[in-house]
Amino acid sequence: MADQILTGGYLSEEMFDKAESLLAMDPVIVGLRGILTCSDSAIEGLATLFAFLRGHGAISDESWHPPKEAGLPAMFRRLFSILDSMKAPKPSFAVTSPLRILASVAELRAVGARLQNCVERNRDFGPQHWINLVNGTMVYIACEEPPFLAALEPFAPGVYVLEELAGPNNEPISSDDQMKFLAALRAAGLVIVKQKVW
Repeated sequence: MADQILTGGYLSEEMFDKAESLLAMDPVIVGLRGILTCSDSAIEGLATLFAFLRGHGAISDESWHPPKEAGLPAMFRRLFSILDSMKAPKPSFAVTSPLRILASVAELRAVGARLQNCVERNRDFGPQHWINLVNGTMVYIACEEPPFLAALEPFAPGVYVLEELAGPNNEPISSDDQMKFLAALRAAGLVIVKQKVW
C-alpha cells in the first residue's frame, strides 16, 4: 500500500485516513491494486464479503492466489463466484410447486435479481440474507407465479416465524396469495407462530 501512496503524486489527510482504516482489514484487501482510489463503500463491501467467505472456510490463504494486478472488479467477480456456490442446510420439510426452497446463495441472488430487491446486492441487507441462508438461520422460499420471496426463521422443530413475504420491488402480495401461501406451509406440516403485517 505504501507504493500506492507514494505513486499517487500527493499525500492528503483523506488518503492517510483511508490507509489507516485499510490497515485493520485483511492483508489481501490492503494489497489490491488501486485500492486507495476506491470508494469507502466499495472497500467495505469487499472486506465484508471476503471476511464472510473466509469465516465459512470457502477461501483460505492456501487456496487464495489472486493475480498481483487484480483490482476491485476482478476481486468482486471471483468472490461472488465462490459465494454463489455456497449451499444452505437442507430444511426438515418440503414444499410443492409453484413454491421452491432456495438451496444456494446463487438461487437467492437470482430471485433477488428477478424481484429487484436487496437479496441480490452486496449492500443494504443483502449480505445478511446470504449469511442467514448459509447458516440455516433462515429458510427462503420463492414462487414464480405470483412472484414473491418469503423468509422463514426456525423457532422449534416444525415451527417457524414468517419474517418476510414480498413481491417485486418489496411490494406486498395480495391477501389472497398470502392466505394460499400460509395454507401451503400448513400442508407441508409447518406451524407458523408469528407473522408480520405487510
